[in-house]
Parts: sequence; C-alpha cells; structure tokens
Amino acid sequence: MTLLLKLSKKLFLLVCFCFFLNSIGYTETKDIWQKSKEITIDQNQQDNSSEIKKRSTDKDLPQTVFDKQNIDLGVQAISQSKEINDNEVIFGLYEPDQTKIDLNIWAGLDLETFSKTSELILRSDKKSLNALVQYIFFTKNNLNAFDDQGKLYLQFITDWLIKNEKMNLIDQVINQNKLINKNPKFLEFLFGYYLSNGSLDKACGYTSLMTQEVESVLLDKYKIFCHVHKRQIKQAQSKLDLYRETRKADKFFINKINFLTGLSDKPGDNNFDNIFNAHLSIITSYDLNLSYENFSKNKELRNYFFNSGLANKVLGKSLEEKNESNQKKFDEFVLFLERSVNENLYDLNQVLNIYKKYNFSFAQLLNPQENSQKLKRPESHAILYQAALLAQDSKIKLEILKTFKDKLTLNGLKSIGEPVFFNELAILVKKDPKIIDEKQTKELEIFLKNNSKVKDNYNNNFLYTSKVRALLDDKTDKKLKKEALNTLSIFSNKIKKGEYKLNAKDVALINVLNQLKIGLPSDLKKEIYTKDIYIPNEIFNAMEKKSENLVMIKTITFISNLKESDSNYIRDFLAIIKIFDNMKLDYLKKVFVENEFKL
Repeated sequence: MTLLLKLSKKLFLLVCFCFFLNSIGYTETKDIWQKSKEITIDQNQQDNSSEIKKRSTDKDLPQTVFDKQNIDLGVQAISQSKEINDNEVIFGLYEPDQTKIDLNIWAGLDLETFSKTSELILRSDKKSLNALVQYIFFTKNNLNAFDDQGKLYLQFITDWLIKNEKMNLIDQVINQNKLINKNPKFLEFLFGYYLSNGSLDKACGYTSLMTQEVESVLLDKYKIFCHVHKRQIKQAQSKLDLYRETRKADKFFINKINFLTGLSDKPGDNNFDNIFNAHLSIITSYDLNLSYENFSKNKELRNYFFNSGLANKVLGKSLEEKNESNQKKFDEFVLFLERSVNENLYDLNQVLNIYKKYNFSFAQLLNPQENSQKLKRPESHAILYQAALLAQDSKIKLEILKTFKDKLTLNGLKSIGEPVFFNELAILVKKDPKIIDEKQTKELEIFLKNNSKVKDNYNNNFLYTSKVRALLDDKTDKKLKKEALNTLSIFSNKIKKGEYKLNAKDVALINVLNQLKIGLPSDLKKEIYTKDIYIPNEIFNAMEKKSENLVMIKTITFISNLKESDSNYIRDFLAIIKIFDNMKLDYLKKVFVENEFKL
C-alpha cells in the first residue's frame, strides 16, 4: 500500500510538471504573435477604413451572404407531382409551386434560341420584363435539362445579376452552384463593386469563394491583399511568393504588399489606373496630394472617389482655383463633374450653379444656339443654360431648352439635359398649356411620373400610378381599398371635366380592373377593350404543341417589344395577360401587371 501511495505522488508531480511546460509553450506562442508587426492605415488618407479593425477568418463570408444551412438544395425540397431523378442538378430560389414553372421546363430547348433571348434580355431596361426574368429564371430548375448542363444558363444569370446589380439576389444564389464561383468576371465584379462602395470587409469575403480552377491574375492579387487586410501576414507572404513564381511580375503590386507586410519600408510608386491600384496607393502613402484627375478614368474610380469621402476634400479646392489663366483646366474639372452627375454620384444642382459661373457677353447670350456651336463643352452647355434662364418669351425659352437637352443627350449627359428641360417645361405649361403638342405632353407626363417622390410608392398625378393600383392586390386591406376606390372616382370626375386625359397605360389598367370585376364608374366602362384579343401565331403554335419553354421564350420577346407609345399597346398588353391565363401562370401574370404600372 505504501509503495502504491509513493507511485501515485510521483505520477501526480509528473502530470503537474507536464502541464506547466505546456502552459509555458502556449504563452510563448501568444507573445510571439502579439509582437508581430501590425499594419496601420493613415486616418487622413482613408475615411471609410480609418484603422484596421478586428478581421474575420478566411472562412467568413459577407454578412448578407445567404446562409447555406437555410437552403435545401436537395430534390426533396421541390414540390412536384412528378417523380424526380437523383441525377438532377437543382438551381434557383423560388419554388415551382409558387411560380407554376415546371422543374424541367428548359428540357430540349435549343441553346442558340436561349442565347438569342438572353442577349435580348440583357439589352432591355424594361421594368416588367426584368421583374419577370427574376422569377422565371430564378425558379428552381434542373440544369441537367440543358445540353450543356446549364453552363450557358448560369453565364446568363451572372451577366444579368452584374448588369442589374442585383446584390441581394447574388448573395442568395452564390453558394448554390460551383459553376458560378468559377466565373472570374463575376468574382472580379463583386470585389470591385464593394471596394468602390467602401465595403472592404465584404469585398474580401468573396475572395474565399475562389476555386482552384479559376484563372485570374486580378483575383490572385485580391486574395493576397485580403490576407493583409485581415492581418494574416504569413499567408499573404506565402501566396505572394507563389504569385511571383507563377505570374508575370507586377512590380507595383509586389512593392505595395511588401510594404504593407513590413518586408520593405519603401511603398513604391503610386498608380490610379484602376480602383484596386488606387486603393493600394492611398493606404500606403501618407503625403499623397490627391486630385480629382486621379479618379476620372472610369465609373468605378469615380464611385470610389465619391463614396470614400475623398471628394469632399478635393472638390472644394478645385472650385476655388478657378480663374482666367486656368480656364482649360477648370473646364476639364467640370467635364468630370458632369459625368459624375450622369452616374448619380454628384448633385445636379451643383453643376447647374457652376454653369452660372461662366462669363459670356451680352451679344453671345442674344444668340445662344449659334454661339454654342462655336464653343467647346462644357462652355457650350453653360451658355445655353444661362440663356434659357434669362429668356422672357416662353417660345424662345422652349427652343433654347430643347437645344440644351438635345446637345447634352448627344454628349451622353441625359441625366442633366432631361431634368433641366422637363422641370422648366412643367413651369411653362402651367402658364400656357398650349405651348407644347400632344407628343411633348406625353413625354412630360412620363418624366414627371418616373421622377416623382411620393410616399407608399404611389403617384396620384396619373391614374395608372395612383392608389388605384392597390385594387390589383386581392390582399389589400379595407381602408386602402376604400381610398383606392375614392381615387378612382376622383379621376372619373376629372376626366368628365376635361381636367385629365387618359393615356395608354391608364386604359390598360382600366381593362385589368374590369377583368378583376372591380366596379368601374360608367364613363370609364367605355374604355373597355371589346375587340377580339389574339395571341401571336408563333406563341399560339408553341402552346398547341405544349412547348412550354418556347412559349416562355417567345413571350419574353413579345414583352420586350411592348411600348406605351405604340398604337397597339393595349391590344398587345391584353394579349400577354391572355397568354399567362391560358398557361395558368397567375403568379407571373401578377408580377407582369404590377410592374408594368409601377413608378
């Protein structure tokens, strides 16, 4: 017994000694990490990322990325009456039960036909079409139904998401199929988009989605930089060494990373050829004298410039430096601001105020249209704007404004030319309603509708954008429904008094309300379409052959050509509704109708 007790004591001492050694080992490792060089960013050079914060691990994705645990990509999640094979690859967000689109709708569809339709969609900015695309192409479907296993389909999906900047949808679909993550253009877009908007943590989150098959020099650089951003210095240095072995040397990038990781005390030259190089230049240079010219090459750079807070520091100085000796330089500065307004990065009124700073003689302002042709932009814009403000005669003012709009539209500055023209035109029309013709009246209506800022997403200046739209939704509460019916009566009275003239979309809405059996005032019932409604032959033939994919594709083409200005708008609008009815696609019909009448 005594021997056993002695052994127990020795064993206890041995365990304690081992635990002590382990504790020392962990402590030393922690101390070594704490002593590693930290990277700092100068507060004065980067407003949006003033210091390096606590970084997420490599496995972290952006906060808004769809949680993979919440999606069931298995076939058991699809509610289908037909049996589903194990080899089906399911992609999409919306359930077929919701949209009534079959899981295998694209089976046997000719890839060339699909390619032509996808190109058409990517060229269109029509709201109702894009709303339908979201539900049609993001309904869960079997990618193996395509001859190429969905490669062309997913390419279209990524192109459409990029073009429309549907960031919320991107975060939902990005984990659903590895083919998406193999698209370098897509991942490069995501990094650049969030970097230009000042969300560097989120931009870096997407670099972890890169697969080994992706061949992209840019993405390799982004990933190395993001290791630095997260203070993962050893990983950054290791991947930089691999980059130098496998890629053509980029001296600028290597110098910046070596400086940020502490391997060099020389930051190297600065470069503003693209947003990534611009960002590296800003965070590594403490005495950088920035100019707006550093960010004038493309929209992404301009976006970064205005969203980062740098613009506030630089623009004021450039405005103060205006004088006769540097007129050319000032003109270039105004051109930069004009482009920025056109991209919704800078305030229109600020540019209009700058136009007023230009000096013109009385003789020049007497004949602004002729003299504007002798001047270069932006002086030619400024003289027309000043002359329009000074003109007292309504007809002369209108002519000058039209020249101003046409000139700026021709120069790619529609976002400046149209608001000035239509806002001034609205003032003129109040004084003299007969000053413009029916076509210009319609154009003014459309502009005011699209630029209206009304609560609850309604614009009661027009019937089809008014609260009457609430009657389209069978879930509208009693209070709103009562308000909508009252609004309908108000418009009816205005029409009787000649105070409001129905347009094509108004008539289309009236016909939809009639189909929904909404009680219409007697004077509106005469607007109900009584002629036969024919479905286009190629769509009807596809329906007869039960080729649902062709019906869908050809209906999309039909909708893309639907224009309010066409004389057959109401007929074609009702034909589209009839197609959805015949196909029993009530949900898609609702999406189309609601978005056709949206602001």
